[in-house]
Amino acid sequence: MTNQRTISSTDKLLNVIRDKKSPLKTNPYTKSPLVSSPGEDSSIKSFFSRKKSTIGVVVGYNDIKLVKIAQAVGKKRELLDYMSLPMEGEPSKDSPQFIRLLKSALIEFIGTNKDFEIWTTVSSSKVEMRYLRIPKVPKKEISNAVFWMYKKEVPFKE
Repeated sequence: MTNQRTISSTDKLLNVIRDKKSPLKTNPYTKSPLVSSPGEDSSIKSFFSRKKSTIGVVVGYNDIKLVKIAQAVGKKRELLDYMSLPMEGEPSKDSPQFIRLLKSALIEFIGTNKDFEIWTTVSSSKVEMRYLRIPKVPKKEISNAVFWMYKKEVPFKE
């Protein structure tokens, strides 16, 4: 690896993963060491807060992982922050407790940043795939045609 000033976000993440210490013992949230505490002045944080950031959300069986990245110089992406929130058991994704937990975690994680996108993943075991034939429609109406054709084939709650 190179010196600490030129270390990439991937190297930083690998260093955190390889670290033998478990920060979960003191706090249920695993917060990134990359972002300063609320009372500290951070020119890096204010610099990146002006850029559009992308929030990645992965809801696992035992935890919720949140990652914040932003466009750095060129086409590179830089890791700005991450958080892991442990969950007890696998709560129903429709339960009010899970929704409150996810909402509060996102609010705490995003903070005052108003310019962001949220991306998430879905486990393939939770996805239902089907082939549908839809009528020929203009490009703007494809999503609506898919919705109604799927609803016709498989009744579901909206």
